[in-house]
Amino acid sequence: MENIETQCSHNIGEKNPKAWPNRKSIRLKGYDYAQTGHYFITICTQHRKHLFGEITDGKMKLNDAGKMVLSVWNDLPSRFATVQLDNVIIMPNHIHAIITLTNGGVGARPCVRPNIEIRPNI
Repeated sequence: MENIETQCSHNIGEKNPKAWPNRKSIRLKGYDYAQTGHYFITICTQHRKHLFGEITDGKMKLNDAGKMVLSVWNDLPSRFATVQLDNVIIMPNHIHAIITLTNGGVGARPCVRPNIEIRPNI
């Protein structure tokens, strides 16, 4: 079995999308992820850098950035009336969360940034 360094030896900052790793999407084809429902999400830091704190004695100790992430997470329902929060776990380099979209979802369109060129390395 290959080690993780061999598996992840691609250049994350590569500007040519054809050079990016070929990852299979786990999204359901045709499913509208903006509709009402419960969603499990994972968000990772760029290059999986430990930016949100550290684990000490088996407990996560949030640093200022981790506290900011938690604050922004907790503020989502005040910004979006159709969002309800469930559990959130903040780890040193990623977060796991369950979010519920209610009352017809968020009303998002499939294109979040229309007419803007998608640029890697942002």
